[in-house]
Amino acid sequence: MVDTIILAALVTTSILAIFFGFYAIKFGIILLRVQDQTEESLDILDAQYQKMTYILEVPLANDSPQVREIIECIRISRESVLEVGTVLTRHSSKEEIKEVEKD
Repeated sequence: MVDTIILAALVTTSILAIFFGFYAIKFGIILLRVQDQTEESLDILDAQYQKMTYILEVPLANDSPQVREIIECIRISRESVLEVGTVLTRHSSKEEIKEVEKD
């Protein structure tokens, strides 16, 4: 009787371990994919940030209000790109952030 209870508990525990192990691996794979996509997005945002910075450094050839408005929109977009990058990398280690800043 005791042997049957122990065997049933062992089988139940083994099934639960396999079940939770499967979902842990599945969740881990999803996290790795999200991390890869986030890194790719950060690379794109960094490239766009560099382009916006270059555009903003060029002196204005036209003083029309429309051109000034577009330059202001680019400046605001650049700041939002920087903010998104900061939020996404906030939990990264300081060494990784320094490495990205050097590149």
